[in-house]
Amino acid sequence: MRLVLSSLLLALAVSVSGGAGAGVKIPLSAAIAQCGLASGTYSDTIRGNGAEPPEQELVDRRFRSCVYAKSGSYPPKKPTKKGLSISGSAHIGLVYEF
Repeated sequence: MRLVLSSLLLALAVSVSGGAGAGVKIPLSAAIAQCGLASGTYSDTIRGNGAEPPEQELVDRRFRSCVYAKSGSYPPKKPTKKGLSISGSAHIGLVYEF
């Protein structure tokens, strides 16, 4: 009787200490949305003695780790352009005199 009671109490203690949602992961898209809001808030904070905003690399690293913690997988990396890209605008005007 005592062995049954102690094993029942042990099983109850293990189930309570594990928590109901321990290890439950959310979908990747939901994690990206939640962590996007959190990283936006974090990028608006001040950091350091000079009260400057955090570097973009730090914000990105924090976002990726948040998504991994919530969903169990990393978000896809942003595509990088390879090669040469030129951007800008130009105006060409022609003047004719008669």
